[in-house]
Amino acid sequence: DIDADPGDGLSMVLKQDDDECFYMNQTTHGCWKLVYPNESTITAESSAGASGWLAEMEDAVRRGDPGDVDGAWAYIDEDSFIDVLLLEELVKNEDFCWTSLHAWKDHDGRLQFTPWDLDMGYGNLANYEDYGTTDTWIAYRPELFALPGSAAETHTRMAARWAELRAGVLAEDAILARIDAMQATMGDAIDRNFERWPIEQIGYGNYFYPVSSYAEEDAHVRAWLGERLRWMDENVAAG
Repeated sequence: DIDADPGDGLSMVLKQDDDECFYMNQTTHGCWKLVYPNESTITAESSAGASGWLAEMEDAVRRGDPGDVDGAWAYIDEDSFIDVLLLEELVKNEDFCWTSLHAWKDHDGRLQFTPWDLDMGYGNLANYEDYGTTDTWIAYRPELFALPGSAAETHTRMAARWAELRAGVLAEDAILARIDAMQATMGDAIDRNFERWPIEQIGYGNYFYPVSSYAEEDAHVRAWLGERLRWMDENVAAG
């Protein structure tokens, strides 16, 4: 729910992508695809305004201290930045910063980030580098996140935010209760799913670890998240 574009392109919704590019990124993978305003109806003035703002934002990311008057936090919402990093690292989503990120900006606001999909997380991609493990960070972090995220002040705020979340929605009991609630909502649809698509017929390829039952998958996710939470408790402050 953002302001309608008044004609200058400074109210926008973006998706990170590999094609249909609106703006070719300099500080992260691929390009930004314009979700709003619609690329087929956007005016030349709005297109120029949105592109110009994105270029200024990337210059600010590369400028150095994100807290400077013209640094990254003048263009990017720091709270949103920290929250999306913590979430993506919690599930260790390899696809983060490739093509699994949305961003949006209200007319007079800063850039906010929204997760897109987390299907490569929770220990998947076990055969690709070390993504199946719980005790390392995501390997690929482009400039857009690496440069502001490397600042000492960002580390301090990230550690404080992690402690706040661990006392609430990211407490292990709260996460397990959320999984329980989701399973209660699905009910017997879980059994009907595997009647239609038998689990023994699923081809896992090199992306997903194989399991022989829903119960095995459930146990894996719960155990993996518990280990990941405890590792991040010990390492977030060093980031």
